[in-house]
Amino acid sequence: MVLTVDSLTPRGEKYICGREAAVPAWIRTLDAYGAKRYLSSQSFVDSSRIAAMGMSLGGNVVLQVIKESTSKKLAMEPFQAAVALYPYCQKPEPINTPTLILIGAADQWTSADECVQFLERIPSPHEMTLKVFPGAHHVFDQPGMDMVEQGKVNRYHPEAAKQAVTMVREHFGDQL
Repeated sequence: MVLTVDSLTPRGEKYICGREAAVPAWIRTLDAYGAKRYLSSQSFVDSSRIAAMGMSLGGNVVLQVIKESTSKKLAMEPFQAAVALYPYCQKPEPINTPTLILIGAADQWTSADECVQFLERIPSPHEMTLKVFPGAHHVFDQPGMDMVEQGKVNRYHPEAAKQAVTMVREHFGDQL
């Protein structure tokens, strides 16, 4: 089962790239934990098997959701697993969730090098895996998204997309 969280539309937004403050990451993080609370209340959901996954700005939110400090402040149990696709990797802190980060080496929106450095600096005993796809750009897993936007390339990369799907399935299969 998948629950898609839309943090933008209810707040009158459709697109916030370049204007992230319009719906800050902390609000979207609260939305993610609200979705987890809702799912946990459903009789057909095993609350110990809830994961978070996000792309681009949603990937940034995933990196906030997995921080130990976030679940402690909210007095919530952490997510069981997480996947962040092409997030902006910043401010490493201890995490409490096994996490997979997938990013393209040619991404001009978010830096694969910063994600490598992020992993090197993260103080955590939990598993975090990073896969950098050679030649892949931002939104490499989204067919039909080939465009130049704000001078930056978005481009589908079928081989990276296929490998990413396999890695996400394996990660969730191992963790959930």
